[in-house]
Amino acid sequence: IIMKEVKVSGQTPVSITYAGDKSDYFLPVRTSTMELMIVDNQILSNLYTSKKNGVYVKVENGANMVWQGYVTPNLYSQQLSQNYDSISVTCIDPLGLLKYYNISDIYKKNQTVKYKEFFGKVLSLITRDGSGVLYVESNVYYTGAGGPDEYDIMNLELQLNNFYDELDEDDDLNTAVTELLRPFCKYIIFDGVNFYIRDCVNIDVTKRY
Repeated sequence: IIMKEVKVSGQTPVSITYAGDKSDYFLPVRTSTMELMIVDNQILSNLYTSKKNGVYVKVENGANMVWQGYVTPNLYSQQLSQNYDSISVTCIDPLGLLKYYNISDIYKKNQTVKYKEFFGKVLSLITRDGSGVLYVESNVYYTGAGGPDEYDIMNLELQLNNFYDELDEDDDLNTAVTELLRPFCKYIIFDGVNFYIRDCVNIDVTKRY
């Protein structure tokens, strides 16, 4: 693994944008993108990658982690030149990788799993070290006659066949996560360190998974 610290410059050297803040309040998967204005006197050819998580990026302010993610794969079609003083690089957070993976990357067809297990597999796939901490608001319950433990949505089961069409082609993970959270009016977001499933209206105490 090659680690490199780069310099940024410009009026807005680092710009982070979150989906769902204004355009779609009920967006189930709220990804973030970051634009970096990098200044370097070398050819940064390692930024050009076709891998989903080929180039890991993190932004720190002193000892605090501000944001982490990956350079968007297959974004650039030209090589850098020694004459370039700066270049704009677009990065995506781990949730932005969901559209590059399919259900078949983590599960076989004809399986039934709980939400808890499903999201655990998903986060292990898209995070850099293979693990991710997920917090779920404690008010996120399925409306029913039972108690909160029984109807916590993370204990609900899903049938993976629902994500395959008549030609046996499976959905990408962004579509799957969207369809799992939309009926409950919930969304998932990455704050730069942890993942959260939150209610689109209420904010309450969170439960760690």
